[in-house]
Amino acid sequence: MIRKAHYLFLAAAAWFLSGELVLAQDGSGGTADPLFPSPLKDIGGINELIQAIITNIALPLGATLAALAIIYSGFLYVKAQGNSSEVQKAHEAIKWSLVGTAVILGASVIASLIGKTIEALK
Repeated sequence: MIRKAHYLFLAAAAWFLSGELVLAQDGSGGTADPLFPSPLKDIGGINELIQAIITNIALPLGATLAALAIIYSGFLYVKAQGNSSEVQKAHEAIKWSLVGTAVILGASVIASLIGKTIEALK
């Protein structure tokens, strides 16, 4: 069963993978810049593609999820009201939220270093 989320994903994938969505005519008979250019249009190689995905999709999404997880952990602290088992759950939640944040940032740094190393080897 296809849900609305599947249609949204397919539409977003088509937009990212298309070269130009909407072409506007200029006076010279050619085409001007597209109204909605694809963010992946000017990708020259696999290194640039991975870097674009990490910086344009993974990091903003990961940062948003990390902020929400930390806020949720704070909510768990408030909800615990001194109950030691609930406080322990809040400690675990904040610990794993911070670990996840470190993994996201570390992956970005490692991908950047690998990309720079590959460029230097060329």
